[in-house]
Amino acid sequence: MHFELESALFKQIHDSLNIIERASLDGADTVKRIMKFARKGKEGEFVVVNYIDVLNDAIEFTRPRWKNQAQARGISFEIIKDLPSSSLYVSGNESELREVITNILNNAFDAMPEGGDILIRAAMEDDFVVIELSDTGKGIEKKEIDKIFDPFFTTKGPKSTGLGMSVSYGIIKQHGGTITVNSIKGEKTTFTIKLPPAEGTVVKKENFEAVTVQRKKDILIIEDEEIVRKVIEEILISEGHNTFTAQDGEQGLDFFSKKKFDLVITDLAMPGMTGWQVATEIKKIDENMPVILTTGWELIPSEEESDKKNVDIIVKKPFTVNSLIGAIREVCKSK
Repeated sequence: MHFELESALFKQIHDSLNIIERASLDGADTVKRIMKFARKGKEGEFVVVNYIDVLNDAIEFTRPRWKNQAQARGISFEIIKDLPSSSLYVSGNESELREVITNILNNAFDAMPEGGDILIRAAMEDDFVVIELSDTGKGIEKKEIDKIFDPFFTTKGPKSTGLGMSVSYGIIKQHGGTITVNSIKGEKTTFTIKLPPAEGTVVKKENFEAVTVQRKKDILIIEDEEIVRKVIEEILISEGHNTFTAQDGEQGLDFFSKKKFDLVITDLAMPGMTGWQVATEIKKIDENMPVILTTGWELIPSEEESDKKNVDIIVKKPFTVNSLIGAIREVCKSK
């Protein structure tokens, strides 16, 4: 029972940290997006994004407003989701698309100071991915609707920059889509986003599913810091893998000599044996064993050149969830 509670707690912490991580990375891009909101064309490479994930992430990002802060003030918001069970893929920048939804949700909360409902709907209509967000707020004056996407226009007074919706308009336009707003004064406001589906969606969707159903791996984690060790373990468990942990190189090599593993993840700086030494010993036992080295240190050239031959991939700390998962998939794919 204690183990189940501990596992549930770490999963909750992992999920929360994952949301915080994505929010922090989104925040790092905010200034760049403000600077380019009126520019045309795409900057950087777009990837295939599941818009259902974008919507769910934005809901989680804004949870403090519609859940915690609202309850503290004695008001209630209800998020009603009408989303398909299948994915809706578009081509774009996930962080930017998430910011658009977050901006709209925050506007909706501002429009409902006494609480209310927000309906989020997504569907494939007329060969477009269509997203609708409707609130039961105070609505928008007709004379203001035409200005809502203008830069620096705001009805919130000096506390607002008036850039949120103009940035959102620019993002959607750069993604080849449209964003419109309809409102009934005193009743509701509805934002509608239309985006073209990702080209080759079927092929990419099959690829994603192939990754998802990859064979479960037995992975040995060698890490002397307990918190880091448990975080890595929870990430791997969430991906469906079996994990085995050791707190130093000597213990890790002892485990490795007694059991067959598919992958070893070892920290660099540990008491007794370094990660380089661990990797060397593992390769002596099984030269084909994939080894991922994690480190928060800047590697000096001599270390990289002389020792990296026994390491398949180096993951720099602090790593993101996606970077660690991506390294695991890459190294396992190549073996």
